[in-house]
Amino acid sequence: MSAGKKTCVKSGAKSKPKIECAGNWVVKNFWVKIGFSREELGALSQIAGIFEQKKDQTTGNAAKLVLNTALMHWDKLEPLAFADQNYAEAEGFPIKENFRAKIIAHKFNLPQSGRAK
Repeated sequence: MSAGKKTCVKSGAKSKPKIECAGNWVVKNFWVKIGFSREELGALSQIAGIFEQKKDQTTGNAAKLVLNTALMHWDKLEPLAFADQNYAEAEGFPIKENFRAKIIAHKFNLPQSGRAK
């Protein structure tokens, strides 16, 4: 191999994505597929611990709780959502998700991934 060339090593084992569903049996559900970052999943896992029954302690139920709470209090959250976006841009974060990941990791005492700088 000549100098300056890099070889790529492929990982032998790739983890399959974990899929969870959290719906409501009383009303019609509209399903949305969403991917979470490592930090978001770690935070949701901690939030899932508040449910009393072990079978309900899923990240899907935690995500639904957080989403419903956010929607019920959107009038209070909307200014915060855009203030965070403006702050991230002012601080020079090239990707706002990196800023959010760093804040989530700090709030939930999670290790930060390499991309949240």
